[in-house]
Amino acid sequence: MIKIFDLSLKEYLIIAFAFALMLLFIPTMIVVGMTILLLILFLYRINNQIILPLVIVSFLIMTSDYFGDYRIFITLFIALLLIIIFLIDYGFEFVKYPRLPKGIISFVMFLLVTLISSTIFSFYINLSLLATIRVIIFLFICYFIFSLVKGRAEINILIYTLIVVMILSGVPVFIDLYHLGFQNFFIRGLLGDKYALIAPRGFTGETIFFISFTLLIALLIKNIGNNIYLNLVILLLILMNSLLLILANSRGGILAAVIATSVFLIIVKPRIFFKLFLIIASIFIILFAFSSNFNNIFNIYMRWETVDQRLVYWNMGLEIIRDNPVFGVGPNTFHKQFFNYTPSSYIHFFNPELSNLGSPHPHNFFLYFFAENGILGLLTSILFFIMFFYYAVITFIKSKKLNSEFYIFTAVILSIGIGIFIRSFLEITGYLTYGYIKTDLSFWLLFITLLKINLQLRNGTVSEMKN
Repeated sequence: MIKIFDLSLKEYLIIAFAFALMLLFIPTMIVVGMTILLLILFLYRINNQIILPLVIVSFLIMTSDYFGDYRIFITLFIALLLIIIFLIDYGFEFVKYPRLPKGIISFVMFLLVTLISSTIFSFYINLSLLATIRVIIFLFICYFIFSLVKGRAEINILIYTLIVVMILSGVPVFIDLYHLGFQNFFIRGLLGDKYALIAPRGFTGETIFFISFTLLIALLIKNIGNNIYLNLVILLLILMNSLLLILANSRGGILAAVIATSVFLIIVKPRIFFKLFLIIASIFIILFAFSSNFNNIFNIYMRWETVDQRLVYWNMGLEIIRDNPVFGVGPNTFHKQFFNYTPSSYIHFFNPELSNLGSPHPHNFFLYFFAENGILGLLTSILFFIMFFYYAVITFIKSKKLNSEFYIFTAVILSIGIGIFIRSFLEITGYLTYGYIKTDLSFWLLFITLLKINLQLRNGTVSEMKN
């Protein structure tokens, strides 16, 4: 293990003098970055658990569009920090490195073979190569975070930090809402000009809001009969999270939240689920029956007319697959081929100069990965969920017998995985979007939590089940 900060007063003075010289000859930005890095490492020596939430919040909040070009430097800075901390903990002794399950290693190797094979035959090899490199960097980041999670305390930190990320991610949304009001917010956020908002894209492609919603429900169930004030705080956060789900204009996210929460409650508290189902269903029936305004608002929000557009997206995805079945068009290049397959009746709608839709895609993860990476891409997309549910189910079965807290956590992660799976037929982001940290990391953090719980249960390092 590497030792740092075990220095004499003389050595500290030399370092201080060196920094003074650096300020004279090196750009201030670099010096400030190095100073912050050393400060964080110093804090890590005092309390190593402080780094995990700092890293997660930095990755999920400070890599958004809101930070512009700075997000690249922030990502590199945090990645460098993770590498240094990893070397502090484990040095260069490979035998001490945390071991990943064989199933995870096999999947990662298959994923890389898929991406590299498709990149070689890509229509836009530079774009595909960049996407592949980004995936490799993302996987290393996940492994370094995996190495930081060493016990139950870090597992709890992971869960609660995702709630903090939800709160911080919601701030720009509420700022836009405050400045614009409900009506103007939805006109700009739902119908157009959404990129002019502080919260760009309305967070439609992110999973944090639906993940945190289901986690909050799990924390509420976990805390039943305990601290009433904590329950009140959780209820307020659930209310806030519900509003954010609506404001985020993510119908797929709302569907995933409903499915994940329903599955979780059916698993752990079926009576509560059926009571809530009857209450909520009754409220909606009454509103639909007696309020024409509610009907209109609901239909406008759901935008049923876009269902036909989804069918067009899927058909275009299938046509691209038909023409490129073996290796696909190349990782992260679907949008380059998309307009070649657009029907003439829709071409004006997809004009990039007139639209704020962003990069077009088939709104189906399996079609998307198949179209870009060929038959291996389809197998990879299926294997991803097989791998996840395999570890989720075996961990859930073990935790149910051994530990109540881990039982709740594994149940909610399994439920969120089911929600993600259903959502994958409507959206493409959230888990394998070529290493985009902002959209993918939240779910991988849950996967890391699941693997660490499985490891602790397998090694017998948890207490017995408490009734």
